[in-house]
Amino acid sequence: MNTINKFGFALLAIGFITSAYSQQVPLYSNYFFTPYIYNPAMSGLSATPELSAIFRRQWTGFDGAPQTAALAFNGASLSNKVGYSVYAYNDQASLLERNAIYGAYAYKVQFGDKNFIDFGIGAGYLNQSINVTLIRNSDRFDPAVFGQVNGRSIFDVNIGVNARINNLMVGAAVPQLFSSPIKFLDQPTAQVLFSAYRHYNLMAQYDLNVQGDRALLSPLVMIRGAEGVPAMIDAGAMLRIPKYGHLGFMYRTDYAVTLNVGVNITDQLMVGYAHDFSISEYSRTMGNSNEIILTWRFGSSSKIDRIENEIKKLKQQQSKKDENTEKLIKDRLEELREEIRREYQRQAEQQASQQPPQSAGGQKGTQPASQVGTKPQQPTQGSGNQQQGGTGYTSGGQPIQQSEMASSVVPGSKGFYVVAGVFSNLSNAERLTAELKNKGFDARYFQDKNNNMYYVYLFKFDTYAKANQVRQNKIDGRYTDELWIKIVD
Repeated sequence: MNTINKFGFALLAIGFITSAYSQQVPLYSNYFFTPYIYNPAMSGLSATPELSAIFRRQWTGFDGAPQTAALAFNGASLSNKVGYSVYAYNDQASLLERNAIYGAYAYKVQFGDKNFIDFGIGAGYLNQSINVTLIRNSDRFDPAVFGQVNGRSIFDVNIGVNARINNLMVGAAVPQLFSSPIKFLDQPTAQVLFSAYRHYNLMAQYDLNVQGDRALLSPLVMIRGAEGVPAMIDAGAMLRIPKYGHLGFMYRTDYAVTLNVGVNITDQLMVGYAHDFSISEYSRTMGNSNEIILTWRFGSSSKIDRIENEIKKLKQQQSKKDENTEKLIKDRLEELREEIRREYQRQAEQQASQQPPQSAGGQKGTQPASQVGTKPQQPTQGSGNQQQGGTGYTSGGQPIQQSEMASSVVPGSKGFYVVAGVFSNLSNAERLTAELKNKGFDARYFQDKNNNMYYVYLFKFDTYAKANQVRQNKIDGRYTDELWIKIVD
C-alpha cells in the first residue's frame, strides 16, 4: 500500500470516528462550566472572570485515540452588557493534529428584570496538519511525504444566540460557519484534502433552587450535529453546591454515560473530573475516556453570590413596598371618591328640601345619582331581623313593607335606594353585602350601567321622602355608618 493510500485509509478511519460522534469540533464532558466554547453568545455569563484549563484523553485503550488540551478565558464588562472569551486548543487524533485560537464577543439585550437575549460571534484561526513522522514508508521520495503536507490554516467563524428567561436558558450556535476545505497536497500524482464542515449546537438548561440558595440543580439537554452526521444528544443534570463543589450525570446517545464530580478547593479554585463510561459496541473495545478541568475565578464567587442574593431580596422588598404604596394610593382614591359621593348627597338633600316630595315618576331626573365611592365603615349588629308578619323597620313612624326590603326588589329597577356602599370593584360589593347579611341586614347589590359602579342597598322606596327618612334615622338607629340615596329613573 503506497503512502497516498495510507493517508486515505487513515483519514477515512478518523473521519469515521469523527462522524460517528460529531467530534470535528472537540468533544468535552465539562462544557457545563465553559459553554462559550460551543456558543460564543454565552460569553460573559459567569459571575466573575475566570480561566479554565481542560485536558481530555479519549478511548484510553486505543493507540492514537483523540486527546485534547484547551485553555479558555471568560469575562464581562462592568455594565454586564458585553461578554468576551478567548479559547485555544490542541486536538490530536492519530495522524491528524489541530491547533486553534478563537476570540468571541457577546452583546446582551435585557427585557424586564430577568429576561435577556444574548448575541455572539467568534472568529479565529484553525490549523490542520498531518503528522508524517508517524508514517512508515520505504520510499522516502513518495510524493505524499516529499510534498510537505504539514500545517494548513483557515479563517473560521462561529455564531450563536442565547435566550435567558427567568431560570430557563436556551441557546443555538453554528461553529465552523464557513465549512472551509483544507488542501494538504495538490499534485498531479497526489491530492490530500480535508474539510472543516459546519456544525450545529442546541442547548437548554433550567436552574432549580434546592434548599433555598444552598444548592442549584440544573437539568440540561444538548444536541450536536453536523452536515451529513447523525445528531448526538446529551441529557442529564448538574447539582452545584457553592460551598463544596458539584456532581453531575449525563447520558450521551450511542456513546457513553458520563459522571462529573468537582471540588471547590477555595472560592477561586475549582477542580473537576469527568469519566465517560463507553456504551457503544466499538467504543467499549477502545476503552473509556477521562477529562480534568481546572478553573480559577478572579474573585470570590461565594461573595458575588451573596451580593446577588442580597440584590434579589432588596428587589423583593421593593416589590412589596410598591404593592403597599399602590394599595395606599387606591385607599386614598377611594376616600376621595367617598367625599365626592357625600357632596352629591348634600346637593341632593338641598334640592329635595327646596321641592316637595313627589312620586317616583315625578322625581325622574331631578336628583343627581351617586357617582363613585368605596366601602364605608361597617354597621354594628342590630336587631333588624325580619319578624313574622312584618319587617321590624319603620320610616317616619310608618312600618316598612316586605316589598320595600332589598331581597324583594328587582335590582336596578326604578325607585329610591337606601345605599350602604358604592364600589368600582365587584368583589368589594360582594364582600360588603355578605358582611351586612351576617349582621342581620337584608342587603343586595346591582350595577348601574351608566357609570359601571356597584351599589350595595338595603331598601328601595317609591318616594324620595320615605327613603330620606330611613337614611336620616339610620334605620331606627340600628345602623351607625353613613347611608345615601341612589335615584334610578
